[in-house]
Amino acid sequence: MRRLGRAGKPDPRIFEAAAQRLGVDPRACWHVGDQIQSDGVGAVAARMSPIMIDRQGRQRLDGVTTIAGLDELLQLVGLPSAAASGAL
Repeated sequence: MRRLGRAGKPDPRIFEAAAQRLGVDPRACWHVGDQIQSDGVGAVAARMSPIMIDRQGRQRLDGVTTIAGLDELLQLVGLPSAAASGAL
């Protein structure tokens, strides 16, 4: 990661470095974020699948999955929501 210098989001190198550190192909990764420019655009450039959290329903990026909150993320991965499991 040190070789990245000042690289940060949306530079795809930071996303690729994270995937490499995990030992996975970026195409097998989801990146969950709430900023279209830094999270969505960066993840797409790194060949990841972005999941955008948009609690106010104002942000959209073509071809990108958008959720209203983290509870929906559980449903995307096939787990019961926190409310359904009684955690809330």
